[in-house]
Amino acid sequence: MEHKVQKSLIWIRNFAYIANFIIWYVVRSKYPEDEMNVDISFVIFFISIPIVHFILSKICYLALSAPKSKRLKDEKIYNQVLLEIESNDYRKGLLAKALSEAKGNEEKSRAIYIKLRYQSIKDEGK
Repeated sequence: MEHKVQKSLIWIRNFAYIANFIIWYVVRSKYPEDEMNVDISFVIFFISIPIVHFILSKICYLALSAPKSKRLKDEKIYNQVLLEIESNDYRKGLLAKALSEAKGNEEKSRAIYIKLRYQSIKDEGK
């Protein structure tokens, strides 16, 4: 995952340079040299590079780290369900629904119960 983040950040940095060149070009074409000091246009150009890079980097980092955090939450929920099953701490209503959906098959009902309990824990967390 870290490799993907680093590779994405390199692409973002390159994109930031290109985007800032375009911004600088648009600003320069909108304000001719006689109306705008050349030094100001370079300041705008060099200040906007880190700003655009920072914004795009944060977007990339959040986009790449979101699936990881979801998987970790899912793993914790499944762990909780398994601990409840091992300690015979079933939710009777969910167990009845699982048995009903499995038409009395105990093995299928256990898998259905896990799915139902997982969803109920997610719903309680909202």
